[in-house]
Amino acid sequence: GGSADAISMSAAEVTRRLAAWISPHRGFLVLAAVSSIATVILQLWVPIIVGSAIDQLIRLVQGAEAALLPTLAQLSLVVLLASATQWLASWSTNKLTYLVTRDLRNAAHTKVANLPLSYIDTHSQGDLLSRVVNDVDQLGDGLQQGLTQFLTGVVTIIGTLCFMFYMSVPMGLVVALATPLSIIVASAITKYASSSFSKQQGYQGQLGGYAEEMVSNQELITAFAHKDAIIEQFEAINEKLRVVGERAQFASSLSNPSTRLVNNFIYALVAGLGCICVLTGVPSVLTIGQVQSFLSYANQYMKPFNAISAVVTQVQTAYASARRVFDLLDAKEIKPDPVDAEVIQNPQGSIEFDDVAFSYDPKHPLLSHISFKAEPGQKIALVGPTGCGKTTLINLLLRFYSIDSGAIYVDGHNTQKLTRASLREQFGMVLQDTWLFKGTIKENIRYA
Repeated sequence: GGSADAISMSAAEVTRRLAAWISPHRGFLVLAAVSSIATVILQLWVPIIVGSAIDQLIRLVQGAEAALLPTLAQLSLVVLLASATQWLASWSTNKLTYLVTRDLRNAAHTKVANLPLSYIDTHSQGDLLSRVVNDVDQLGDGLQQGLTQFLTGVVTIIGTLCFMFYMSVPMGLVVALATPLSIIVASAITKYASSSFSKQQGYQGQLGGYAEEMVSNQELITAFAHKDAIIEQFEAINEKLRVVGERAQFASSLSNPSTRLVNNFIYALVAGLGCICVLTGVPSVLTIGQVQSFLSYANQYMKPFNAISAVVTQVQTAYASARRVFDLLDAKEIKPDPVDAEVIQNPQGSIEFDDVAFSYDPKHPLLSHISFKAEPGQKIALVGPTGCGKTTLINLLLRFYSIDSGAIYVDGHNTQKLTRASLREQFGMVLQDTWLFKGTIKENIRYA
């Protein structure tokens, strides 16, 4: 629940489950993929046209025939088309992300409404709220950034490699062989940061839950002079969050500059080799325009690695949040009433506990061999110290919890065989906590 421990769920499992939520809206995913591919193809076409324009300009300066204006017109058209497809890719990705987060938030909210009281009692309200609101938001941000970079990144890497090998096999090999170094650096840092981000999300939920409970019970804290202890506990959790947060942010911040360092080294290597090719024709013959095109491809080839490393923080946070959301969605719901469940007709008000046993924790029995009968019209008070089981009896009577053994009867009906709605309609329950809703004093008294 509010624990800061990482919820056990592999990245592959999180990805598989996210894919299941994306599936109903796969039309937008297909549109995003197609428009992203079109954008990359058009953007990869630009360096060829620019290289051709440079060569045309050199020929024009040298007094030879050159088709510079048609080349520039072609360049303008390609840039406009690339901008249009890029906008379409961004729109479809955003649409997909918001639809998925809407579905997840609705599912999480519905789940909370169907959770048994035993789950609510053992999980702080602030942590549940954090999962339904904050974690789903974090997941959406990471999903949007991750999809954008993944869709364009994969196509860009494959496309630029093909173009570079087409222009010069030796120079293409230099880029391809140096690539694993960048991948190894990024993956090593990502792996190190993953566990820290999971713990960070856990502590955020724990801190939110603790703060919500303390603010809600401020009157009790003041009445019992418990302020100093509360502040001390809050600062302890906050300090744990600071330590884990610093570790996670530091690890993720290493990723982008590290990959950029490797990629800039590759770019410099390609530039040097390109100059040698122009001057000597070894290992391949290239024009100045072709070298410019190749450098543009090398730069575009490295961009996905830089971009992915730049959003690694959001993606890691999204995966940690997804684990918490799916952990909530996997929680066991209230068992539905059986098909043959009975409905109380003409209630009289007889209640009987017959050898009832119950424990919140199997290792620590709370109630055992409880038997009594309350006849209609009787007034019975349950008196005892805090924690002896007074409220527990009411929870068992209303089937907020299931008994371990024995039976409870209402008007001779076993409560386990009654519908919950029929059973609870027979009771009026006044909670221990006072609550004033917005209205007049008269309306509050009348409601009570």
